[in-house]
Amino acid sequence: MAILNRTTKQWQEIDSAHQLHPFTDFKSLAEEGSIIISKANGVHLTNSDGKQLLDAMSGLWCVNIGYGRKSMAEVAYEQMQELPYYNSFFKTTTVPSIELARQLAEITPKDLNYAFFSSSGSEANDTVVRMVKRYWDLKNQPSKKTFISREYAYHGSTMIGVSLGGMRWRISLRCYHRGSPPSGRSLAYRHECWPCEEQQHYPCYQHPQEQSTTSLQSLKEGEQSIQPS
Repeated sequence: MAILNRTTKQWQEIDSAHQLHPFTDFKSLAEEGSIIISKANGVHLTNSDGKQLLDAMSGLWCVNIGYGRKSMAEVAYEQMQELPYYNSFFKTTTVPSIELARQLAEITPKDLNYAFFSSSGSEANDTVVRMVKRYWDLKNQPSKKTFISREYAYHGSTMIGVSLGGMRWRISLRCYHRGSPPSGRSLAYRHECWPCEEQQHYPCYQHPQEQSTTSLQSLKEGEQSIQPS
């Protein structure tokens, strides 16, 4: 195929002209050109110039079994032939999703018996917000709209996901509607999960309990430790 015979420079020019990248300065991207990843195996990536790179970031913290697993490719191929996709709306489901939900219930703590599948962490957190708010509405406690999160926490890049985080550089995004983020009021402190050195208390739990709905924590999340420079 002719498309596979393009040079790195050609791919960079097409990429700059037609593709939008997340969290990117497009002026510098156009000047420097993107890194074109062409293949991968194990823990290594290979770019379009043949240079091998160690994928220390594991894709985006999600390729936990490495690249090039033939057994995974074969299973995916078989499933794509049999049933590539169907939704779970309208009281409908599929065999793989049922079996996966069962296995998750078996390996998670006993009180976690249900799974809601989504396509990304941002989408999952959006869903959590809607579920939690609806839960408290049904419990006749509609004032419980406050989500407590840590300063510099990362809970996604959607509007609701951003509003849940305590990143000061995103404050303009979460206050787009008269200062009220779409998730409800989101509290963010630097020392909310351990006693403050000066005040010797837990500031995040000073908020009235009747208004607090849940505390969000990403325990083992790569982006949790990343701070803008």
